Amino acid sequence: MAKEEKGITEPQFVDFLIHYNFIQLALGTVLGMAFNQIVLSFVDDLLFPLIGRWFKIKNLADLVWANMEVGKFLINFIYFIIVIGSISLVFMLIFFPYLKQSVQEAKKEDHQDDQIREQVLHQLKFQNSRFEQK
Repeated sequence: MAKEEKGITEPQFVDFLIHYNFIQLALGTVLGMAFNQIVLSFVDDLLFPLIGRWFKIKNLADLVWANMEVGKFLINFIYFIIVIGSISLVFMLIFFPYLKQSVQEAKKEDHQDDQIREQVLHQLKFQNSRFEQK
């Protein structure tokens, strides 16, 4: 007797990956890591040297104010602001047009519902007036 192999086949595995959006998740992770490197390079190589020149400090991480090392906090805060701003920009460019379209479609449906309500109300008034005439 031959042993039957149990498990999933390649087409089932591909269907599983597509159904649960693992491909999109993996792509998003890779793009996120690449975006992280771009932001780090922008901040470390371009922005911080400019800020360092403004404060006349060679390394921004060495910035001290009232015996507190604020340079590291400033670096992380600026990085955070850039990432949040970028995510917000992408959200506005991609999702706002879709949300605007959804709101317009909902308004159209509400308008159609209002028309149906008016027609039903008119029919009820008409039938009520016929009933009162008898």
